[in-house]
Amino acid sequence: MTARIAHTTTSGTFSLDGQTFDVDNNVWVIGDNTECVVIDAPHDVPAIQKVVDGRRVVAILATHGHDDHVRAAPALSEAVGAPVLLHPDDHVLWRITHPGGQPDGELRDGQEIHVTGITLHVLHTPGHAPGAVCFDVPELDAVFTGDTLFAGGPGATGRSYSDFDVILRSISEKLFALPDTRVVHPGHGATTTIGTEKPHLEKQIAETCGRLLRPATLELGGKSAAIVLDDADLDLAEIGQSATSPSASAPPRPGSARLGYGPGRVRHPHLRRQEPEVPA
Repeated sequence: MTARIAHTTTSGTFSLDGQTFDVDNNVWVIGDNTECVVIDAPHDVPAIQKVVDGRRVVAILATHGHDDHVRAAPALSEAVGAPVLLHPDDHVLWRITHPGGQPDGELRDGQEIHVTGITLHVLHTPGHAPGAVCFDVPELDAVFTGDTLFAGGPGATGRSYSDFDVILRSISEKLFALPDTRVVHPGHGATTTIGTEKPHLEKQIAETCGRLLRPATLELGGKSAAIVLDDADLDLAEIGQSATSPSASAPPRPGSARLGYGPGRVRHPHLRRQEPEVPA
């Protein structure tokens, strides 16, 4: 029997760092008429069971440990008799929602989950959460990205246990290595494709950070190196064609560094290796 993707949306809340938000979550069910896997278990067990439709559930796969993705996981596990699998780096988030228990098993980078003759390849993609994973299914030309990549950009990284630079690396190295035709099925919102998201990522990064990324030159001890100004903890306002502060034209003191950069507004820049290349 040919494998297919089924879908439902459930509504509930997401809570972290003392704040709570209303959210709608995608639930993806992959399988044939006899067995399936469930990707994420948010909010509403009966709604998920309706999509499962009596099939044997091989596993409940958590893309990460935020409460809006695992809140219903133990109850769904009991209802369908399937194990809940989560990357161990997200146990810290799991315990916030389920302090009295643990998932039934682990997900690891490179792991393979087999169901109805197809294979889900586990990609560890930290950034939104330390144990965030995606599931790539070449037979269906589909990848299930949780909150790592959406139609329109990367997942949020403004809360505890998240990291902006790390999610960019995960997307660039793991997801953008997939074919452009790969359909992206995220944890919230509409589907997209890898090819659709690739050309726009740097623009999305700049808009997210509220500034333009610019190539730069670091001069240190008479030597120079190409770098990129990125988001961190030093605040520069408007930048001209080159460094415009009075001291910028003075020769650097021994052991000191000087930055030169192209035009653009830079907010909270820090130094990051020029990988990947950022257009001027």
